[in-house]
Amino acid sequence: MIKPTQEQISAALRPQTLLRISGESAAPEFDQESEIVVTLEQLRPYERNPRFIRNPLYDDIKSSIRERGLDQAPSITRRPSETYFIILNGGNTRLSILNELWKETRDERFFRIACRYRPWTSETHALLGHLAESDLHGQLAFIERALAVVNVKALLEDEGTSLSQRELAQALASGGYPVSQSQISRMFDTVEYLLPSLPNALCSGLPKPQIERLILLRKRAEQVWNRLLAPLDQLLVLWQQTLSNFDTTSDEFDWYEVRGAVLAQMAKVLDITPRLMELELTQSGSHTTPPCEPLTKERPTSTVNKLPDAGAKPASAPPLVHSQTSPMPSPTDQVRDDDDPVDEDALRLDDIFGGLRPVSTEVIEAQTTSTASLPSLSQLMDSIAPLAIAELRSLAAELAQSLAHYAALPNFVVGAEHGLGFTLNWQAAEATAPQAVAVQLLLTSILRAQDGVE
Repeated sequence: MIKPTQEQISAALRPQTLLRISGESAAPEFDQESEIVVTLEQLRPYERNPRFIRNPLYDDIKSSIRERGLDQAPSITRRPSETYFIILNGGNTRLSILNELWKETRDERFFRIACRYRPWTSETHALLGHLAESDLHGQLAFIERALAVVNVKALLEDEGTSLSQRELAQALASGGYPVSQSQISRMFDTVEYLLPSLPNALCSGLPKPQIERLILLRKRAEQVWNRLLAPLDQLLVLWQQTLSNFDTTSDEFDWYEVRGAVLAQMAKVLDITPRLMELELTQSGSHTTPPCEPLTKERPTSTVNKLPDAGAKPASAPPLVHSQTSPMPSPTDQVRDDDDPVDEDALRLDDIFGGLRPVSTEVIEAQTTSTASLPSLSQLMDSIAPLAIAELRSLAAELAQSLAHYAALPNFVVGAEHGLGFTLNWQAAEATAPQAVAVQLLLTSILRAQDGVE
C-alpha cells in the first residue's frame, strides 16, 4: 500500500473535516478544541517563548520539514481580545522554519497549516506549555530555563500574592514542569548575580556545572566579606566588574582564571594576601566548621597517618586536597530535575578548586572504621608525655617536611628551635599544583593558629 503524501492528506481533509479560516474579520470564536487550517499571516509565534538561543537542531528540523512537511500539527490558541492565533505549547521553531520555506519556495503547503486549536486558558499555562515542550524536544540552555521560571513567578504573582521558592516549585509541578526548590534557587541566583556580567557566556550555552561553581564562589565570597565586616555593596561592584572581563563564549570561558581574578581583587580590597584570601574562602566553605567552644568541652581525638607515596592515589583525600582534573558533579540538565532526597551536605567534601565533589560510600565506611579504632586521648597523652619539647618540635618539623615533600616542595619547610619547630620558606613556594597549594594553605593555617595561641 502506497502511503499518501502530506499534500494528499491536506487536500482530503480540508473540505470535509477542517474549518478553514480566511481572514481576520471572519475568524469565529471557539469554545472547544477544533481542527482548523490557518495561514502564516494568521499565526504568530508566542511572545514569551523561553527559547531565545537558536535551536541546535534547527537545520535538521528545517531539512525534515522541507522534505516531509509537518509530521505533527502544532497546537495553537488565541487570546480573547485578539484576532490572530499564537503557538500554544512548543512549535515556534517550526513556525519560523515554515516562514523561511514559504519565502524560499512559495509552496502552498508551507503557507496553509493544519493545526489543533485549543481554547485559551492563561498566560501562565501557555508559558509552562512552551517551557515543557521546548525542553523536551530540544534541550534549553540553563539561562533560558532560569529566565522562563522567573517569568512564571512574575505571572503567578500578578494573579495573587507573592510566592516563596518552595511555593513556586509546587506551582511549577502542578503545571507539568517539576523543578526542585534548590534548582529554583540556583536559577534566581544566575539571573541576579551572573546574567548582568556574563550575558554572552550564558547565552552561548555556559554549562550548568560552570554556573553552579560561580554561584558557590559568590556565596563563599559573601560569607568572607560579612565575616570581615566589609560593606556588601563593594562586593557586588567588585563581583560584576571582575566577571565582566571574562564575558566571552562558553567554549572560551575559563573557570580557574575567573576564580583567581575574583580572589585577587577581594584580597586587594580587603588588604590581605591572596593566600590568606584563599584560606578565608576555604574556611567559609566548610560545612563542618564548629563555633567557638569552651576549652573544657571534650573534643574528638585524631591520629597522624602515614603519608602515601607521591605517585599513589590516597584512599580518601583530605578536604583541602583536590586534583584540578577531577570532574565537577554534573547533574543532568533535564526537565525533571528534582534533587536526591538524601542529605547531600553529609556526603560531600569541600573542594577549594571548584565547588564540591561527592564522597563514595566506601570512603565513608573506611573513615568510620578508622575513627572507631582511634586511641583515646589519655592513651595519646601517656605516649607523648616522656617526650621533651625539643623532640616534639623535631617531630612536628619532620611531619611538615613530609607534607612538603609529598607536594613536591622540598625546600618549603625549614626547621626551627622555637614555636612549632618549623617555619616556611616562601621563596621556595613556586609550585602551583593543587597538592602544593593545599599543603601551603594547611601549614600556613597551622602556624597562624599557633601565633594566635601564643
